[in-house]
Amino acid sequence: MKYRPFRAPHHNASLNALIGGGAYAMPGEVSLAHNGVLFLDELAEFSRRTLDALRQPIEDKKVSISRVNGTHTFPSNFMFITAMNPCPCGYYPGAKCKCTDYEIIKYRGKISGPIMDRIDIQKEVHPVDFFAIADQKSGVSSEELRTKVEKARKIQKTEKLYHSEENKQKRYSFTHKKSRDNSHKTQRMCELSLLLLYIP
Repeated sequence: MKYRPFRAPHHNASLNALIGGGAYAMPGEVSLAHNGVLFLDELAEFSRRTLDALRQPIEDKKVSISRVNGTHTFPSNFMFITAMNPCPCGYYPGAKCKCTDYEIIKYRGKISGPIMDRIDIQKEVHPVDFFAIADQKSGVSSEELRTKVEKARKIQKTEKLYHSEENKQKRYSFTHKKSRDNSHKTQRMCELSLLLLYIP
């Protein structure tokens, strides 16, 4: 597999389609997004029963489906990303919003507390006037962001190489040879010098 999976099911998706199931226990979207991204747009439009079924897969990183012929366990270690409107019409708290307080509470009430607790980062985006955006100076360009991401990936790759099993043995023999007095200071210097060898 060259790319990580990205799954974005429609909000009309059934419970079996999202979690998995069927007569022969087929994997659902949570398993098809394993080691990738599961994106649920219009989160409040999903049924509450379907959303509550996400608790265990998000927490345990796996989902178990029991059938008469046995129990099937599928992996479900994914990054959970979602988006939703603040109200049914989407204009709250602006002047265009015509929703009542009851409609807003009912709309947001579809998402239970345990599901919200499993979303680590939550960001509320307020509407911005077009002219206010046009007057602002341009921020970081896509090319600059690309350079930063590539630099971060390069560091991550170096760290992964440094902590691999093969290099642990090399690091041990190299450190042992360089620090026969077994002092902490000398051992630390040897480890740092070895790390620099793997940085391109």
